[in-house]
Amino acid sequence: MPATLARPDAHSDRAIGPLLREWRTARGLSQFELAMRAGFSSRHVSFIETGRTQPSRQALLDLAEALDVPLRERNRLFEAGGYAHVYRHTPLAAEEMAHVRGVLQFILDRHAPYAAIVLDRYANCVMGNAASGRLLPLSR
Repeated sequence: MPATLARPDAHSDRAIGPLLREWRTARGLSQFELAMRAGFSSRHVSFIETGRTQPSRQALLDLAEALDVPLRERNRLFEAGGYAHVYRHTPLAAEEMAHVRGVLQFILDRHAPYAAIVLDRYANCVMGNAASGRLLPLSR
């Protein structure tokens, strides 16, 4: 497995309250602001963050949407809340992603003679055109 900047499963054993609080503070929102965006009372958001109440699946969907949490991280919120993942994660190397890889390669090839690369979320180079191979070695 290639080296990454962060462990993919770093948050999988965390409680929902602290995770939600981290996302709220990362977005610079107060509990009141988050509550208004998600359609809840600030007391309900506080109770979720402190663990006094267990949020429903729909509440987690609404809060994640209000916080603009990336889909993969939303799955981690659901897991911490005791729910199944909602969003599918399919690796780029999977057979069913062949069409996507083909489209990406088409775009990369059209950038010639300029270098172009595709990075994953950890800034690992996963694809590149011929010009990029001359500039930097691709680890596949």
